[in-house]
Amino acid sequence: MYGKCGLIQDALQLFDEMPHRALISWASLFTAHNQANIPHRTITLFPKMFALDGLKPDHFVFVCLVKAYASLGALKLAMISGYARSGRKSEAVELLHGMAEKNLFSWTALISGLVQSGQWIDGFNLFIEMRRAGVHIVDPFILSSIVGASANLAALELGKQIHCLVLSLGYESSLFVSNALVDMYAKCSDILAAKTNFDTMCRRDIVSWTSIIVGVAQHGRANESLSLYDEMISAGLKPNKMTFVGLIYACSHVGLVSKGHLDEAENLLKTMPFKPHEAAWAALLRKESLVFYAGETYHPMKDEIFGLLKELDEEMKRRGYVPDTSLVLHDMEQHEKERQLFWHSERLAVAYGLLKTVPGTVIRIVKNLLCLR
Repeated sequence: MYGKCGLIQDALQLFDEMPHRALISWASLFTAHNQANIPHRTITLFPKMFALDGLKPDHFVFVCLVKAYASLGALKLAMISGYARSGRKSEAVELLHGMAEKNLFSWTALISGLVQSGQWIDGFNLFIEMRRAGVHIVDPFILSSIVGASANLAALELGKQIHCLVLSLGYESSLFVSNALVDMYAKCSDILAAKTNFDTMCRRDIVSWTSIIVGVAQHGRANESLSLYDEMISAGLKPNKMTFVGLIYACSHVGLVSKGHLDEAENLLKTMPFKPHEAAWAALLRKESLVFYAGETYHPMKDEIFGLLKELDEEMKRRGYVPDTSLVLHDMEQHEKERQLFWHSERLAVAYGLLKTVPGTVIRIVKNLLCLR
């Protein structure tokens, strides 16, 4: 209704406040932007459907996109985005460079597509190329994409430079950009900067709260994370699936949920306002926090870990790997230094992860000054 009446900001505000969004919600938002003659916003909002709600487009959404591209006369722009998202970088770049007029939205289609397909460094290089070409950033979506690339690369200094650019262009009030900055600082372990950015946001949605709640908990501050969760509820926001999964996982990660709290954790899943999916139950089943020490030989799976590490070490050496023993500061023989590297805590954790997870599972190693979990 707001969209058909031309009240786009009201439509956006209502959309942001929805606790659960379906494909029809997104299609309605896209239609509102198309009818308001701002189809480029439909195109820049489309990737957020994946990032925020994990939804795959249906034929209604595709119709909205086709109308947006048709209004812009931008068939190549559809094609660029599709190639980039599917990891076909060379075809996407070739299409862009073959365009008579390359504007912000063609660059955005390419760069955001590459970032979403995991080609973060390529996305950064093309963003730099775009800046050198003097393209004016009249829409902030590309900034949220490149901040997201910084987060996934854990490249704090690059993220800070993009943050400075955000401030100089005056886009710090953009919700998408602000959310990306909070997530970036948290993933880069600058939790103080993440909290500062969160506190200064003029408007917050469920993504904002989820990013800071999980970010704080993953840095060992589980009690503060739970306090933030209470604040979010008091502010009238309803948690979504990612909030619950992230909170349970983060709390178990820091050992807050012990064996005596399994019943309470299970009750939490059963009382959620939606049916728990596989990831939620997986988070519940992980109540155990494993600590690996360099040189450890008492782990119950030490034989399996040793066998896998030996196999990997031999394969790496066949491919030209030479151990860098310059980092071993103890005064000992060369072979002993290599042994120290062989039993490094990160290696133990990675080997354990490979042995205990399904092939293709992402393994993340978290290290602090005391231990590697």
